[in-house]
Amino acid sequence: MIDDSPEPYVGQKKEESFTDKLRCLINSESMEGISNTPDFILAQYMNSCLEVFVEAVQQRETWHGRDPRPSHTRYGVELSNKPFKLASEALAG
Repeated sequence: MIDDSPEPYVGQKKEESFTDKLRCLINSESMEGISNTPDFILAQYMNSCLEVFVEAVQQRETWHGRDPRPSHTRYGVELSNKPFKLASEALAG
């Protein structure tokens, strides 16, 4: 006889990535229907936009002769217990 009962939950739930959370938000608000684009594609696009914006801000600060690093990095302020990840790093792992 095959035991087809669900396995008990073992371990901790894997933390959702920012892109996964964004995808869920897009889906819950039915925003994918406006452009007829799947929610995961919109979430990846928006995440990429944030990455490019961070680069643009760093380039602007460098052009103005200022330190391009975020102020919490320059002054050693602890913002959270999680290390900052670029969106592409979060997607990769």
